[in-house]
Amino acid sequence: MTIDDILSQLGSRMGLPDLRLDEGRACQLIFDGRVAGDIEAPPDEGGLVFLHSTVGIVRPEGHEALFQQLLEANLFGRGTGGAVLSVDGQRCEILWHRSLQTRQIDFSDFVDALEQFIQYASHWMERLAQSHGAAPPSAAPLNAGGSTALRG
Repeated sequence: MTIDDILSQLGSRMGLPDLRLDEGRACQLIFDGRVAGDIEAPPDEGGLVFLHSTVGIVRPEGHEALFQQLLEANLFGRGTGGAVLSVDGQRCEILWHRSLQTRQIDFSDFVDALEQFIQYASHWMERLAQSHGAAPPSAAPLNAGGSTALRG
């Protein structure tokens, strides 16, 4: 399955008939008005798709405890659902991200991965906000007033 086919089906299910990648081969979905999920599919990667979300920000001080928490969660993917928590040093953002190979999954697998993505991104946003005051800025809803449910 291609990411274009997957996004077409997902858009139909979510009431977003125009859901597709932009010219940069990316799109963003907002869930619950606060979890921004980015989907990127580099053109030369043969079906590789990246899901990522900013789940926190790195404050100027107190990095050691924060970085230890992120590294411990990354150990064998136990605290991340097999994804990775990382830091974008240029933007001072904490990202939750994972990759999928669309040639090896069907639409149902993608929906399952996206639902897990939303759950973990939300969990890490809350956890980092509570433990380090590192919450990202709130996201504006893409489909104000519309449903963002993935399953019918």
